[in-house]
Amino acid sequence: MTRRALAKRRYAVPAAQVASRAVPEDEEVQRSTLAKYLRYSHVGFQFFLAVGLLTAGGIWLDRRLGTVVLFTLLGLALGFAGGFLTLYREFNPGKPRSPGKQDSRQSNLPKDGAS
Repeated sequence: MTRRALAKRRYAVPAAQVASRAVPEDEEVQRSTLAKYLRYSHVGFQFFLAVGLLTAGGIWLDRRLGTVVLFTLLGLALGFAGGFLTLYREFNPGKPRSPGKQDSRQSNLPKDGAS
């Protein structure tokens, strides 16, 4: 055999290995995996927006009022606080947000089971 034929043979992937790398057939698994990725990307995007918008607002206020970095740091701190609060609420859904409010993800059915 020539070198070229040996190289093609060496790097060829058997059909059984290709089939084992395929995406799972079960749609439920695919949907749950996609839902997890979308949830995490959504939370990351919220965090980015909270920090970015409040920091940009602080920079704008600093330029407008002539202060050095006061409102930039304040906006950055508030952005991180808001972003971490969003993360905490998203990943601890079982805890109520305040004593008087009901979590929006819980059912509105009465607790005694009456309809």
